[in-house]
Amino acid sequence: MPVRRTIKLITAVLLLSITSCYYDVEEDIYPQTGCDTSAVTYSGDINPLIESNCFPCHTSASRFGNIVLEGYNQLKIHVDNGKVQGAINHAPGFSPM
Repeated sequence: MPVRRTIKLITAVLLLSITSCYYDVEEDIYPQTGCDTSAVTYSGDINPLIESNCFPCHTSASRFGNIVLEGYNQLKIHVDNGKVQGAINHAPGFSPM
């Protein structure tokens, strides 16, 4: 009986030591997506999206939900406080867009 217990203990230690020494390679976990954001600009890429999708309700004239997204500074306020991402992702506590 003590021999069986010793074999089980050695087996358990070996299995734990094999599985606990695992190192992930960042490139394998997070592969390159091919998405190049270095050439993205507010006026060329972001503003046209905001104008076509958000301006019908979120201009200084309409002020729906008391949120104005006209101009970089106004948009940045709502991006920085998480309201834009919360609304787009339909997160709990945000009005879905």
